[in-house]
Amino acid sequence: MYWNRQRGTVVPIDHWIGLRQKYSPGVRELSCREAAGSSFRRAREDLERVGQLCVSAETLRGIVEAEGQEAQRQQRTGAL
Repeated sequence: MYWNRQRGTVVPIDHWIGLRQKYSPGVRELSCREAAGSSFRRAREDLERVGQLCVSAETLRGIVEAEGQEAQRQQRTGAL
């Protein structure tokens, strides 16, 4: 794992296995599941406890909103 100011965190194995987004599909799914029934602040706490994933409530909100937008896009195109 590498970090620099311009690119942030870079994990070479992620690119090698084809992971192009910042968060894996599993992290995105777990984020959505945790946020479905509570506030983003509470979901962030639960995500840290359950998945050992440390993100801010705003980052969690961004992940969930992006997944929702992608689901809507796929629904409009008939892919979902």
